Amino acid sequence: MNNVNPQPASRPQQNNIEDIAGGGGGMILVSLAQNISDDNILKSWLLILTPAFTLFLRYIWRHASAEAVFLIKEVCAYFNRRKLIRGIDSLLRDDTISEPQKHKFRIERERIKLSAIEALLKHYEKNNSS
Repeated sequence: MNNVNPQPASRPQQNNIEDIAGGGGGMILVSLAQNISDDNILKSWLLILTPAFTLFLRYIWRHASAEAVFLIKEVCAYFNRRKLIRGIDSLLRDDTISEPQKHKFRIERERIKLSAIEALLKHYEKNNSS
């Protein structure tokens, strides 16, 4: 007989980041409690509340991580767009660049500005479809 237990079908293989975040948060509380003297009442409270904090952190991470990743990407994209627009603006002020080329730069500048709105629309549609 084969003693290897198969993976249960009820829980598909998934990214367990929220488990890691919850466990890490719990370990931080336990480490903090170990550094407190035994006479302090806070130590026992930290040890008692660690499992609840771990579950709470896991729940928050599961629901907030997608939004946090989106916000971080949007902040990076904002700075990149701003840098591009500044570069295009400096090229538009340059007298050595021809008018047809400046027209292309103006079109690209507008496309870059609209890309922020398109990204927000995609995110909105993704969140409302699920």
